[in-house]
Amino acid sequence: STASSFSFSFSETFSTLTGSGGAISLQTNSGNIVLTNSDLDSFSLSSSFADEAVIAGSGGTIDLSARGGTIAGNNSTLNSFAVSDLGASGNGGTVTLEAGDRISGLTINTVAAGSLSGDVQINGSSNLLIERTNILTAQQIELCLFSACPPDASTIFNLGAR
Repeated sequence: STASSFSFSFSETFSTLTGSGGAISLQTNSGNIVLTNSDLDSFSLSSSFADEAVIAGSGGTIDLSARGGTIAGNNSTLNSFAVSDLGASGNGGTVTLEAGDRISGLTINTVAAGSLSGDVQINGSSNLLIERTNILTAQQIELCLFSACPPDASTIFNLGAR
């Protein structure tokens, strides 16, 4: 599958509460997912007006699955964030990536202005190589280097508030 340009599902409003981002899913069982300079956007964005506080909803979900292949981002961005100009928001969304052997060339953004950043889950079905991929989140990252992570076998890195 090849996607270019922009794919999005988002909520933006000028009222006191916005909705949440929607769901974006690309899946293949035997091929590759190739994005080129693309944005996959599933976010909530709000702007205040007339001195009235506006609360953003939560980021949506983005799911890319190429079980037997690769995910090649080629300088693409996955946005699943929740942002309000006054800082009040729901949680960042969840981004899940699953590939056979390689994930590359992506920037993933799950930051929330006033709540918890979203989860980023990366799964590989063989020797997975992750290269040229940036994850923008906050609070903590949990890392497990096992194919099926047993309880208490992961390492948690506390990054602090942003």
